[in-house]
Amino acid sequence: MARYAYLDYIKDIKADKKFYRFERKRDINKIGEALEKLPHRLMNVSRQNVTYMTILCDNVEELLQDNTEELHKSIYISLRNGKMKHLECLSALHFISAMFQISVLVYKQCCHDLASKMGKDPTVIFSAYNLEELSNKWVKIVDNATVFYGYNKPNKKVEDVDLNNPRCIRAVDEIRKTYADIETIRIALRKSYPWSINYKEDVPYEESADYMMVHSKNK
Repeated sequence: MARYAYLDYIKDIKADKKFYRFERKRDINKIGEALEKLPHRLMNVSRQNVTYMTILCDNVEELLQDNTEELHKSIYISLRNGKMKHLECLSALHFISAMFQISVLVYKQCCHDLASKMGKDPTVIFSAYNLEELSNKWVKIVDNATVFYGYNKPNKKVEDVDLNNPRCIRAVDEIRKTYADIETIRIALRKSYPWSINYKEDVPYEESADYMMVHSKNK
């Protein structure tokens, strides 16, 4: 979802020509390149696996679209109410940062849950899913934007903007709730089954290995 957030809103950042230049442009593009390689890192076995991961992510993203749009809207309105300018660029920067941070929290929670089942720390095995380093780099870009636009100056005539307001928090909670719901992955897996490495033409989804993964008693 961090990758989709970047792809969906990078245009709003690039549109601000004064901000999107020099070291900022370089750093933003490097993060974008890392995100573009993510499907290959996650399923780097065959071209089919990469295609499947992309389609599966598309289907998950579709299920989360209303929630992610609400989060972006909440951030935009919060900044607008604070009488801040450059709204498109700033809301895109903060939204992408929020999605990075959500991904890191979900990753850590998953590793914590898996550790109790596996009996060992799974963070090394699933390190490709850890976007904490990219998240930290993006926070620095957001901080740089605050300085660039002068919103860090004490005499800047803008209202304080708290993005941890009830509407933003509610939007984040809904995204995390949808992520945590097993029905989300069940629906996405069903829609993605024809591209799965487990797909067999004469085996319906309800009898497939993909189905068993999310309907097992030990899920």
